[in-house]
Amino acid sequence: MPPLVYKPLSQETSEIRILWLLPGSGTSPIEVRLEHVPFESAGQLQYEAISYAWGPPEDPGTINMKTTSSDIISTLSIRRNLYEGLQQLRLEDGERALWADAICINQHDLEERGQQVERMAEIYKTAKQVVVWLGRADDAAGIAIRLFNKIASNVEFESQSDRIVCRSPAEEDHWANLELPLPFDHTEWAAMRSFTSRPWFSRLWVWQEIVQEEVVFMCGRYQLSKAIMELVATTVSRKLKEPLKVDVINQCADITKILMTSALLTLQSYIDMTEEAQCSDPRDRIYALRGLVSPSECIRDLAPDYTKSSIALYRDVVLKYLSAAGELNLLSECSTRRHLSFSDTSSIPTWIPDFSRPALTRLIFGARSCWMSTAHAAVLSYGERLRTKGIVFAAVASTEPTTIDTENEWTVATALAIQRLCTPRIQETYMNGQTMSEVLCRILTANFMTDVWATHPNPEAPDIVEAEEYLHLLCDRPQSVGHALSSQQSSFLKDVYIALRNRTFFTTTDGYIGVAPESTRAGDEICIILGCQTPLVLRSDGRGNREIFGKCYVHGIMEGESLLGPLPNGWRRANKYSRQHGADWPVFVHNETGQLMTEDPRLGDLPPGWKRESWDRDHYVRYVREDGVKPEFPDKDPRMTCEALEARGVKFEDIVIS
Repeated sequence: MPPLVYKPLSQETSEIRILWLLPGSGTSPIEVRLEHVPFESAGQLQYEAISYAWGPPEDPGTINMKTTSSDIISTLSIRRNLYEGLQQLRLEDGERALWADAICINQHDLEERGQQVERMAEIYKTAKQVVVWLGRADDAAGIAIRLFNKIASNVEFESQSDRIVCRSPAEEDHWANLELPLPFDHTEWAAMRSFTSRPWFSRLWVWQEIVQEEVVFMCGRYQLSKAIMELVATTVSRKLKEPLKVDVINQCADITKILMTSALLTLQSYIDMTEEAQCSDPRDRIYALRGLVSPSECIRDLAPDYTKSSIALYRDVVLKYLSAAGELNLLSECSTRRHLSFSDTSSIPTWIPDFSRPALTRLIFGARSCWMSTAHAAVLSYGERLRTKGIVFAAVASTEPTTIDTENEWTVATALAIQRLCTPRIQETYMNGQTMSEVLCRILTANFMTDVWATHPNPEAPDIVEAEEYLHLLCDRPQSVGHALSSQQSSFLKDVYIALRNRTFFTTTDGYIGVAPESTRAGDEICIILGCQTPLVLRSDGRGNREIFGKCYVHGIMEGESLLGPLPNGWRRANKYSRQHGADWPVFVHNETGQLMTEDPRLGDLPPGWKRESWDRDHYVRYVREDGVKPEFPDKDPRMTCEALEARGVKFEDIVIS
């Protein structure tokens, strides 16, 4: 039979194709038919959307395409994993309405592909159910699914406290107690490792495919609900007493991020969360996230265009956020070494991030060096240079490698690196009056500490008090390296291990310390760019411009001190979970009274002609004009514009980035 020739979809009615899987069983040929339906009425067909990994092109399967009169008119070659999924999904006595991208989208028509990709998030949300096809089952899958059900029957998630607890006062406390290992033998852990390593879990597109609650996971004939997958993955990922099972724990942590996706975060948050996820087309690093981000994110308006190069797309994304949101936060995703994936790096401006590769360094949590400021920037010279407004805060005086010796076990190697970096400094007092032990703990983890949350601290973050105690132990008693670790000590070492990856320790000419990309060297500049929340390391290109070398953590300027001065005595900035936004938002906490403020106490009164408007049920406000004219950037603070800050005495300069 001839291969399938797709009939074009109608754009007037926003058509999609529904795949009708015809009855069959066993190894009998797979027969299907395609139906064009307007998207707005597709939900009436009660279709199910399949989420799966495409897999390698070798050994494809062939399906028979039929008409409503049951005549076989053509065939379609599909990859083996989807073919086996359809075999498992088909019914013996009736048709099944499905949607699968490899079949329902003409993959050879770039225009149609872009149009359908733009609609994919809604296609999955509208489906009666999403079926996650993990592949054929093997013995390991059977063991792993039994263990998943076993764990789920013994624990539950307590949402108010963000804790895993036993379902009843069980004698077997090892299920929920983070200090106790799970009672699995080598074979069972190997099965868990095999199951959580299946290709689906590493795909980028799946993040937007399972946002809805009606999701079932299928592995051969086995099934698991989304609720069980989420509960078990969260439980295992928090087990810090499983040092030999770190790969499974990390895999479960990644699964948890996928399953607990909130369609309310920023593009940058999702870029950081999905950087290890896999996709075959580098442009999908952006397109696969469009359906996930907050409705207010301007990236939702960027229609997929597969005729555009990845470099052109990444440039457009930066400029889209600059023009539509007054932001340059994506500059913190730039790094000169990250551009190695581009074929010719000499002509690519360093202000264009390369999203096709994982970042060299970990996200700096909660950086607010110029929170709610409005970018003041423009593109020069046919798009090659970006002129920004900012301040050159300090010059780097010296650097010290943070290298963690990979020949040692990771906890030992990390502890030794901490000793080497901190022992010469720990007895000092930092320039802002803080103890050096606190400053070092925050620098070593890029400030990933429990006290940066005003409520419901992240259970995976170390406690600052216990971290300081352990730091003193390591520096005062070198022989303590290699001793048994508490869960808090393990947590601290894990976060230091991650935070120091590809970073160097540095000191500025005026005594500030921090961590920066390992390519940083003496003479580089620490700069604050309006509209970018994280300080950047810049270097002269010898032509009057500067190049971006990456983001950095500088203790003492991460809360906006370089623009607004220090916080009033007794106040600190923290994060509070916003129920409406599904994300952390900054608040200001008084250490003695516990009073919370959603506005920075340093900012003072609003400019004439502005007023506050309640934004959400968490009492955050946005700023609107009294004359009713819509602000150009509604999410920005009028007290944090270039002009307003200059009126406070801040001296900006043009910083041109090449």
